Amino acid sequence: YKAYGQKDPNAWQAALGLALIAERDFDYDRARRILENVVARHPAQPEPLAELARLYHHWSRSPYKASQKAYGPRADELLRQAERAAPGHPLV
Repeated sequence: YKAYGQKDPNAWQAALGLALIAERDFDYDRARRILENVVARHPAQPEPLAELARLYHHWSRSPYKASQKAYGPRADELLRQAERAAPGHPLV
């Protein structure tokens, strides 16, 4: 994914793949940083929006992330943004 991302820095798919790898490796902060960057550069792509919303939703419900409760409203807003970007998309 890194090589693909270096070959085409505008490829949001490669960054999304890296974020998913980071998340599966329990490096949630890295996943969040990658996804926030992708969403900032590609605000009309529903996949990164929905993935970041899912991560924030997970954090907002986690008993281990009590200080992260504010992520629930952020997750809701990201899902609304994804729905506006691609109405009827299966991820949103």
